[in-house]
Amino acid sequence: MTKSLASFENIRAFEKEIFEISQEVAGVDERLGKLAQTLQPEHIIVDLPTNKAQPGGNLLLTRTEDDEVGLPNLYFDPERWSNAYDQQKRCGYIFSIASISP
Repeated sequence: MTKSLASFENIRAFEKEIFEISQEVAGVDERLGKLAQTLQPEHIIVDLPTNKAQPGGNLLLTRTEDDEVGLPNLYFDPERWSNAYDQQKRCGYIFSIASISP
């Protein structure tokens, strides 16, 4: 999901898709229908913050099984681990105006 929303254009397309789905769902309930009448595409904002703290291999110390602190070994790539962790724990937000949000 985060890779498909990596560009500004893709995020804008996703916002538009959310708007279009909201218009379809609005027909299910009278209250939702009234809210949907005031909703505009520009009222929906998708925010996908990125991990700004990316450690480099020479900047990160690790603790060994012997409880010693030192530089990572050949088999441990802290940057790759950090990127994998970031991809798994990334959280995105969808904002709209308060009067629309139920």
